[in-house]
Amino acid sequence: MHQKSHCCSASAESRNRRAIHLLIQTNHMHRRIIEERTQNTELHLSQHRMLMHISKFENIPSQKDLATHFGISSAAVATSLKKLEADGYIERERAKGGDTRQNNIRITEKGLDEIHASREYFDFVDNTMFSGFTDEEISTLIDLIEKANKNLQILDTRNQTQQ
Repeated sequence: MHQKSHCCSASAESRNRRAIHLLIQTNHMHRRIIEERTQNTELHLSQHRMLMHISKFENIPSQKDLATHFGISSAAVATSLKKLEADGYIERERAKGGDTRQNNIRITEKGLDEIHASREYFDFVDNTMFSGFTDEEISTLIDLIEKANKNLQILDTRNQTQQ
């Protein structure tokens, strides 16, 4: 019988799985800690994420762009925006002609306060996570994770169908 050749020894496979497990575990823990922050607000997690995302842009993306970014329907985006507006985090100005898909969105003072407080907390969590790391270690970690991501892109069917 001919055995299949394996790319990795049993110890290398075990080490690879350990590395993947640690990456996933770290991601889950980081996400859980960040999500705890949103529980202390009146915002639902998805609304908080949307508010934080739109704050990154000078010209706020369209509802269609938001739907694509979050992988949700335009109707779900509209619902989140309505809730953000009702709670005073954003204001929407209707476009001429009444086309609700082309609303101009402005983040209110309340929204800006939430964004500022969230960013401060996110920075605190990230700085705590990398406490004791040198700049060189963080750069190396970034390089290694980027290399792993590039390797996985070969297998990512979503990425292949979009090209």
